[in-house]
Parts: sequence; C-alpha cells; structure tokens
Amino acid sequence: MMGDIILGIHNILTDKKYTEINLENTCIFEHFEANNPMPLHLVPFCPNGYGNHYCFDLHNHNIVF
Repeated sequence: MMGDIILGIHNILTDKKYTEINLENTCIFEHFEANNPMPLHLVPFCPNGYGNHYCFDLHNHNIVF
C-alpha cells in the first residue's frame, strides 16, 4: 500500500517497525542531501512510495503533499 507508513510509528497493518526509515533520517536527507532539497518549513512524515511525502507545513500548520 502507498502511504501506510507514518515515520516513527509501528505499521498497524503489518506490525513492523520501520527503523531504517525514521523521521530524523528522512528530514536530514530531504532537507540537505536530496538533489532537489525540500524547504525547511516542511516536515515529511509519510512517504507515498514514489519519492514524495505528506508533510507538516510549519508556516501555515497544514498537511501538504
């Protein structure tokens, strides 16, 4: 399924803990190491499986894709 992982939380459907994909590592990669860095006001929390993320937008307090 796409978007069934919330970083740092158990996946309820499979009862797996995604330790290699965690919030801290994802933020560091997306903000500083990616070829097209994510703006710092976006906090990625749920990958869609195709390189995109649902993010918390710290400027307007919304969830964006």
